[in-house]
Amino acid sequence: MLSSTLAAFGSIGPASAVKLTSMLLAFGLLISTIEHLSCWYEFQTGGIYSWKILSTNWNEKRFMLGTRAMAVVFDFPGILVVYGIQAAAAAAILLQASSPGVPRLPLILLGATQLLVKFRYGFGEDGSDQMKTVIALPLALYAVAPSSLLGDAALLFIALQSCLAYTAAGIAKASSRIWRSGEAVFAILNTRSYGNAALARCLRDARCLKLGLAWSVIVLETLFPLCVIVHPPLFWVFLLWGLGFHIFCAFFMGLNNFVWAFVATYPALLFVRQLI
Repeated sequence: MLSSTLAAFGSIGPASAVKLTSMLLAFGLLISTIEHLSCWYEFQTGGIYSWKILSTNWNEKRFMLGTRAMAVVFDFPGILVVYGIQAAAAAAILLQASSPGVPRLPLILLGATQLLVKFRYGFGEDGSDQMKTVIALPLALYAVAPSSLLGDAALLFIALQSCLAYTAAGIAKASSRIWRSGEAVFAILNTRSYGNAALARCLRDARCLKLGLAWSVIVLETLFPLCVIVHPPLFWVFLLWGLGFHIFCAFFMGLNNFVWAFVATYPALLFVRQLI
């Protein structure tokens, strides 16, 4: 009974998967763009996001011909316009949630602006930034020339990238002695940037709890690609664990963008599981 119920609930068509993925991505990008726009002064000369600083990452000779054009787009206030367009495109997708299909122009703009943002920074991005780009670009290509083939290809690409991201993170943790010992969990939560003082105090001497938390992350991240081939109950175990894991990181570590970036890949995982 439970298996048949989950199987019926866990079905999704390609059009629905594209729409749901687009909406989750749009919501996540809307949050991140509002965060960036709220600290607009940091994009001015002397700010931590100043183009004068970030442009040193690029080879001046290679980009000499485009230096002025790049400054118009990436320097202050041009970059705020890029973020404004991204926020408007994300809002447009969310506002048309009840309409059939996905608005093509906003989806194309999401992909274009996300590519510009990624090019501007070049380094220092976290996994959520990378995953949002991985999702936005194939969806934008699909929006340029929508077809069932491109829709399926976009969803397949997103699902495979999601599996790769999880399993690579799991293998990296498994190869780390501090993660295998469980101390990594306490060490992260005991930092100022990503920590939580109350939770760190609880974990300080709780060796079994630290080991359990660390190895649950290692095992489930490493085995995450199995979610596309297992039976429905186990498929939902993987996805519910992923959702819970990202909500935990958002609440205790402030990594709120990870929730939307990675959960946005789940409709694609569900669709690919059906194909397999």
